[in-house]
Amino acid sequence: MNKQELIEAVVAGTGESKASMGANIDVIVEAVTAAGRAQRVDLADDRPPVVEAPSIREQWRQHFSR
Repeated sequence: MNKQELIEAVVAGTGESKASMGANIDVIVEAVTAAGRAQRVDLADDRPPVVEAPSIREQWRQHFSR
């Protein structure tokens, strides 16, 4: 399923506009991508890796407060 098919499927189920749903999906993809990039593993350290990206909720809030 590509992005356009995903947008159309969600719009069909929710009644949202394609533009707003596309923007929502972009925010989710950005958040997941940023979280993946933020994973830092130090092999010499026994502590769990530190995630330095803001939470998805915080990214969502920042996006919609523009």
